[in-house]
Amino acid sequence: MDISPEKKYLSFSLILLVILVFSFFVYNIVKNINFYRQKKDVTVYESQTSEEYLIGTFINDPVLGLKTAPISLYLFANYENLKSREAVEIIDQIIKKYPQEVNLIWKDIPYIDEEDFQSGINVAASLAGKCVWSQNPEKYWEFNQALFVKKNNLRLDYYLQAIQDLGLDVNNFNLCYSSQKYLPDIIYNIQEAKVLRLEDLPVLFVNQYQFDREINFDNLDKMIEDLTN
Repeated sequence: MDISPEKKYLSFSLILLVILVFSFFVYNIVKNINFYRQKKDVTVYESQTSEEYLIGTFINDPVLGLKTAPISLYLFANYENLKSREAVEIIDQIIKKYPQEVNLIWKDIPYIDEEDFQSGINVAASLAGKCVWSQNPEKYWEFNQALFVKKNNLRLDYYLQAIQDLGLDVNNFNLCYSSQKYLPDIIYNIQEAKVLRLEDLPVLFVNQYQFDREINFDNLDKMIEDLTN
């Protein structure tokens, strides 16, 4: 079936419009990041050493498992790193084995070094995740995994499709996403990573101690057994 020139032009125009809107949104993220870095209420005290700093769970940090679990696994990660996805899947298995003892706290780290910050695309993915978490925490982890599947295709139209597939409120998401209301939380997570002198992601902390072994089921299982016995 032939497509008329008018329909081809319309399709091209819609695609171009989506690209332009998303590019403008990313530009605003980049611009606003510098503003939020200067606000005291999102600043980790840089005078603290990595040994002195106590990792906390902030109100908008996604949590998998019981919030009251005595063992918290803090995962500093981002959506472009497939090892981050593998870590979430492994920790999910651990939580299923120890549902009363363990939880996972996701720390959004779209970048650490300024040199790594080429654009606001990774930050936009983190913002999308925060908005889904605020709307429906149970659906967040499905969205989290969906972003990894399309890690080279992180853009607004994919987020919207994933949200529709999960049965979430698209209008609610659009309002949250366009407002960038959770950008300060993401900047705070990034500053945490800097204070802790993190480099390669993902990095896992067990309560306040960095997990220095490979993140796999056997290593984590042994550690949890040691902590709970």
